Amino acid sequence: MPKTNPLQQVESSVFAALETYSNVHRGSGLYSAISTELFDKSRTIFADFMSVNPEYHQVIFCSARGAKQIQKHINCDEIHQINSNDFGLALGVHVIALPKSVLKGKVPFLTGGGTTRMVSQKSVVYANAPDLLEPGTPALINIITFAKALQIIKIKGDNPFLAQTRTNDSDEFSDNSDALSGRPLLNSLRDSMIGRNLLIPTISGYRKFANLDNAASTPAFLPVWESYRNALYLNSLDSLDVLQNATSVCADFVGADVENYQVIFTSNTTESINIVAQYFDNQWESASDSVVVTTNLEHSSNDLPWRDIRNSELIHFGIDTDGLFDLEKLRALFLSYNQNHDFGNKRIKLFCFSAASNVLGIYNNLQEISSIAHEFGVSVLVDAAQLIAHRPINLRHLDFDFLAFSGHKIYAPFGAGVLIVKKDVVRNNPDYFSEINVLGSENLAGIFALSKSLSLIQRIGFEHIIEDESKLIKITLQGFSKIPGLKVYGIQSVSSPNFAAKGGVIPFSFKNKAPKKVANALSSHGIGVRYGCHCAHITVKKMLGISNNLEKFQNFLLRTFSKLQLQGVVRVSFGIGTTPKDITLLINGLEMISQNLEAKKKSNDTPELSQSLFDAQVKRFISERLKLS
Repeated sequence: MPKTNPLQQVESSVFAALETYSNVHRGSGLYSAISTELFDKSRTIFADFMSVNPEYHQVIFCSARGAKQIQKHINCDEIHQINSNDFGLALGVHVIALPKSVLKGKVPFLTGGGTTRMVSQKSVVYANAPDLLEPGTPALINIITFAKALQIIKIKGDNPFLAQTRTNDSDEFSDNSDALSGRPLLNSLRDSMIGRNLLIPTISGYRKFANLDNAASTPAFLPVWESYRNALYLNSLDSLDVLQNATSVCADFVGADVENYQVIFTSNTTESINIVAQYFDNQWESASDSVVVTTNLEHSSNDLPWRDIRNSELIHFGIDTDGLFDLEKLRALFLSYNQNHDFGNKRIKLFCFSAASNVLGIYNNLQEISSIAHEFGVSVLVDAAQLIAHRPINLRHLDFDFLAFSGHKIYAPFGAGVLIVKKDVVRNNPDYFSEINVLGSENLAGIFALSKSLSLIQRIGFEHIIEDESKLIKITLQGFSKIPGLKVYGIQSVSSPNFAAKGGVIPFSFKNKAPKKVANALSSHGIGVRYGCHCAHITVKKMLGISNNLEKFQNFLLRTFSKLQLQGVVRVSFGIGTTPKDITLLINGLEMISQNLEAKKKSNDTPELSQSLFDAQVKRFISERLKLS
């Protein structure tokens, strides 16, 4: 008998979306295509519910803080707005519809990944709406949850979700992983990862999807999904318990002493960094000689927000070919400004850097950076988005001032981010941070899911995660080294003296083969990767040796042709769900691409389909998945 309970209908649709979840920005493969379709479909659902015309109005998804910023910065009498929490769904999703005419020529007031088309050290080509006003990775699953609920509300004529609650004495709050830890827990989570056993069409028949795009977003653990669905309808008393517990879990995970640090929930890493940037913008509003240092390794989320800070100067610190910082040069930079006073009254006040690169997959030395910064009185912000799921971090030893990360990078893709702030900073502007904390707490379901994921990772132990990742990196680099025409960027060999600092992100390109075509070819073999500049344009352009003149020409082309995209590089990235079998599939696929063969299989393999039949299967598969969601 089909489920008729509205809550169950929503959960069934959202679970189907999770089975093929992917970050919607410029991915390749079936999962990315389906997630992007669902994202676009959700806009249509909200436009219909809000009775606005998509031809004249732009639907924008944002957090509570994002909604306030839009209302503050865009002068418009016609603003349509709804939010999930008013409908009894603790998702923190705000939806705003604005006339498209008021968005023309706008420059974003919250910046980061997805808001631009090209970035250089001195110029930015911004994207068009809605990307312009949706910085960072969208809370796709929360948006789909809200959209599905609105469809049901519209059909029923009332809101059944306001009356539905669950209590935390239910067995649904437990899962089969509770008794496990260490490697048995890791294996259990890998085997039960949502979407892992789904068979998808490939050129060689149906097989499991090989997700090699974990640096963009990670899939969800089953126990994390269970936490999310149970937190959707908690009563107010249980909500307070969930927030207190989640705060404690997050603080413990990164070694943030509660006496010295405050945990603030946000929507993603991009929002967290924008919050800190706005704090310093307010602090330095009067005349100042402050200098902010970021690096050439950064994601746009840890570059763009620092460009518009009032009364400050921004410096981009260099990297070597592996992506590592020259720490002696960093010390010399701080010495020159803050001790020798070589630049008059200018002082470096803040160093902002990524603990791990989303392109080169490199881990810089956090302990040494902390030591150098403290020596010269420089505050430090760490973008830990790419580190959080792969290496331990302990603020008790590092004593950084700010730390930011996102749930969608650590198996909880439900729209929750974290900003860890020193309490000394909070005391400087308590009202500002108090409001931020309240707004971020709206997404109770995402916060609960994130805390569950962090608890699971802690019980696994990073030693097992690091061990598996290192093996995968070695297999991949050794396999890549044998493929003609393939070039790896950054650390290329297991014999590199910096190999211990290498993470599970590997960028590469083929001579005379466009990255998009390589990614699409891998997709036909059931492999999901990502191509482009990965919101790290400065890093990628330095990797590729793009000259200043070529960069200016690219800038001109992008401003002239609105649909043009930079090719960049292909990137594969590993997670807990990645296996040696996935790497073998990847290497086999790349060998065929290298040889310009669309079909080359062993005699005992499944014969490859014709392109037309394969395309038909893909189209049918996508259509069926969209119906489920």
